[in-house]
Amino acid sequence: MKLILIIAYILQISCSKALDFKVMLSQMDQHHLGQTFLNALQIGLTAGSPVHEIQSYLNNIRFMLQQEQKDSDIFIQSTQLKCQRLLHDFSTNYAYHSSQLLANQKIVQENTENLQRALNKIAEVSVEIEQNILKTNAGQSERDLQYIEFQSTLKDHNEAISAIDEAYALIEHLANGLSFIQLKGRFNKVINRLTSQSQGITHLFQPIINMMSQLASNTDDSKKLLLLLSGLKVQIVENSNQNKDLEQEASLNWQSFLNDLINEKNTLSDQRQNLEQAILNYQSIIQESSEKSQYHQIEFMKNKENVENQDIWCRQQQDLYSIDSQSRNEALQLISNIVDHIQDKIVTLKEYLRERHQIK
Repeated sequence: MKLILIIAYILQISCSKALDFKVMLSQMDQHHLGQTFLNALQIGLTAGSPVHEIQSYLNNIRFMLQQEQKDSDIFIQSTQLKCQRLLHDFSTNYAYHSSQLLANQKIVQENTENLQRALNKIAEVSVEIEQNILKTNAGQSERDLQYIEFQSTLKDHNEAISAIDEAYALIEHLANGLSFIQLKGRFNKVINRLTSQSQGITHLFQPIINMMSQLASNTDDSKKLLLLLSGLKVQIVENSNQNKDLEQEASLNWQSFLNDLINEKNTLSDQRQNLEQAILNYQSIIQESSEKSQYHQIEFMKNKENVENQDIWCRQQQDLYSIDSQSRNEALQLISNIVDHIQDKIVTLKEYLRERHQIK
């Protein structure tokens, strides 16, 4: 840079039209750098160096500047290629991690929503399963009570039919000629048996009980009594058969309804199991994608910073290259101007330097 300033100073004084050349040399001699340059020229002239050596000296400077420019051109080309490669790599990584960050954030959001829906749904399914169990238990309890009632009624009917058969046999014996005295013990037993029937049937036996109680004094009603017993037995058998049919129908209806409840529960249980597995999957995906998001967030910021810093550095290198190139070009132009003018001024320069030497 000092050399450039010297050359610029020489060009200024050599090209000026306003001042005398000796006056300019005198002004230059007042500057430290100018003194250094003039001393070098004076030594060269004292040693008898011809003008072409001074020109050669300037040409060497010009060659040095040109070589520096070539080296700078090579360096900036290499730097530009390096910048292009690094910026491309950083930008590619930046774009990749940016897209991956957005993609994983979207996955987290979508699966979080899916998880919430699955949790809400599994709560609904669990309520439906509880309701299914309650309906099954309530229905089974009602069915059990119905069956117990049926068994009790069937037992009453069988007992009543058995009592009727026994009474019928006794009255037949009486009608066939046996005396009431012979059958009295069995009559009392049968009457007690008929009297002890369930309340639902006792009222049916009351007329028969009354007639059997009068057989001791009047056996003429035995045939009529047999007809009543036969009719009552038929009525009880019909009622019993109707109850059996109703019981069978109720049993089939309950079994069908129970099968529906079982199928419904199995479907709900499968649905809940699938939801439980889905919830585990959603939670796993959310955790994995969250971890990936954190990783890509870090890499995204790192590569973003790399792109910005690398771009700044590359611009700085380009600016430095431009500034240095401009300075070298200006220096080369100065040297060219000096070489052009030095022939015209060399005589005046020698005279000034000789006078300068005499003064010192």
